Amino acid sequence: MSTTGPVDGKERTLREWDFFLLWAGAAISLSEIWAGGLLASFGLLAGLGIILLGHVAGNTPMALGGMIGSRHGVPSIVSMRGALGNRGSMLPAVLNVVQLAGRTAVMLWIGGQSAAGLAGGESAARGWILGLGALTTLWALAGSRAWKVIQKAGVALLLLLSVGMTALALKTYGWRELLAVEAAPAMPFMLGLDLAIAMPISWMPLVSDYTRYAAAPGGGIRGTWWGYFIVSSWMYAVGLVAALATGSGAPESMLLQLMGRHGLLLPAVLVVLLSTLTTTFLDIYSNAVSAQSLFPKLGTRGLVLLGGAAGTLIALFFDATKYEGFLCSSDRRSARCSAWCCRIISS
Repeated sequence: MSTTGPVDGKERTLREWDFFLLWAGAAISLSEIWAGGLLASFGLLAGLGIILLGHVAGNTPMALGGMIGSRHGVPSIVSMRGALGNRGSMLPAVLNVVQLAGRTAVMLWIGGQSAAGLAGGESAARGWILGLGALTTLWALAGSRAWKVIQKAGVALLLLLSVGMTALALKTYGWRELLAVEAAPAMPFMLGLDLAIAMPISWMPLVSDYTRYAAAPGGGIRGTWWGYFIVSSWMYAVGLVAALATGSGAPESMLLQLMGRHGLLLPAVLVVLLSTLTTTFLDIYSNAVSAQSLFPKLGTRGLVLLGGAAGTLIALFFDATKYEGFLCSSDRRSARCSAWCCRIISS
């Protein structure tokens, strides 16, 4: 597995389609469905417009954030050294390690709670978290060559399950009923737009960790943009539909329960498991890359194991809702820092 130095040409094997699948997998998550549900007060058409506009605005800097990595084969945190120097880049590296451990914990906690709600009850949540933590860490350990294979299989299955989930939601709730829901915005338009922009922007400090494996720079950028834009917008829209139809503040849970009531318990559990794996392994791997820039003598594999274990332990013993606000603020600080460095380098 490559270190924080430039990736060898032999390792740069990921093509545009591989990046499409990589970021499509990252976009299929319960948190994206939940975020889409927050826009329900705008109504169906305005909500969909906000989702598309926000994703265009957020996706573009996110994908371009991987340009330096795709050209020079270096991870995100190393690309900042040109602007901040070796010592100056330590601050964003520390921020990345902290917020990525927290993000890992939040995703594992959400996955564990959702899976337990479908199978095993509340008492099984910790078991699900442990299992998801172990599998996600192994996924991160596999490396770029293995990701080409396992990500294709995992995301292909997850996309099929998502199509079924979407079709079931539309069949159950109906277009007429959804269009009939009157808009009564509970927040300003710009705040709603910010909710759609925030999710892709939160990935911006990590993108070069993966585009450095691109066989061609343009393919890495295009695959990243389209993969995340299409599937993240889709998941937001699914959450919007479910929230409009049910009035629930937890549309992702309503969808999973709907699948269970229609005899689709196994597919619902698979959605939870696979969406957690294909999203959270990126947090664990990038955590290791950022940590290695601080402790270059430590191996990437050991740091992946450490990051996976830290995220799992946090998810096991702390309520993720208690530090979600901190993660949102640290995500924004990290993204702003990344954008600032890119502007300096480009000028």
